[in-house]
Order: sequence, then C-alpha cells, then structure tokens
Amino acid sequence: MDFKAPYNRDQHIDFFKNQFLPEDFIDHDEKIPISSSPQFIKNVIKIGEAPSLDLNIYEIEHLSENDPRVSLSRESFRLLAQYGVKKALVLFISKKSLNYRLSLITIDLKWEEGRRAQKEYSNPRRYSFFLGPDTKTRTTEEYL
Repeated sequence: MDFKAPYNRDQHIDFFKNQFLPEDFIDHDEKIPISSSPQFIKNVIKIGEAPSLDLNIYEIEHLSENDPRVSLSRESFRLLAQYGVKKALVLFISKKSLNYRLSLITIDLKWEEGRRAQKEYSNPRRYSFFLGPDTKTRTTEEYL
C-alpha cells in the first residue's frame, strides 16, 4: 500500500481485505444518515467491517482544508455513539486536500464502584495516521 498516494477507496478496501484485517472482512458501500448538524462532517459511508474484531470501517468526508483532528474526532464520537458503534477505523477525507487521515476511534464504558458508568474515548492524537502526498509515512509503514 502506498500511503503517500492520494486517497483511493478501492485501494484501501483491498489493503484492509488482503493485508491488514482478518479474513472475515466484509466490504460495504452504505451511506450513513447524519441526523445532527456537525460543523465539519459532510458525508459518512460505511465501507467495511471485521465482525471478529467488532470493528466497522467508515469513510468520512469533511469540509475542512486543514486537518481538524480533534474536532472531527468529537463529531465522529457523537455519530458512532448515536449508532451504538464502539470501535471504528475511520478514513477522514476532504475534497479540498489530497492528504487524509486514518484513525482508530473507540468508545468504552468505565465502571467505578458507587458511581455511574462513564464513557471513555480513545485519544484522537494517539491512534491516528496522517497520510497522502504531503506527509511523512515512515511511522505508518512501520506500524501498519
């Protein structure tokens, strides 16, 4: 997989199916309705899932020229919680840039005795790779 190339859905699905995810990966092309009015997110498409990992894979198109990682993550957490999704690989893409981001987003419940359950979110800075023509991909290639 060439992580310095502009985003291509078919190449990523092939990467997920044949190199990165388990054999039970299933590709999809399902538009997900957005009921709220997010500031950055424009379209959401479920492009796959890996049932053995309870993992969904989404392509989220956003309107920003830059890489608003934290804001996009917050909106993504809200969207995934709305649909009861706990783990997702998300490809954040923009028509205004050839660069894109691949992030693992997780939502978990943290139980403390005598208290209500609290939602615990993954760190959007830690589980994320910035990819595309204008990026450095050494770390991405090493870990993926």
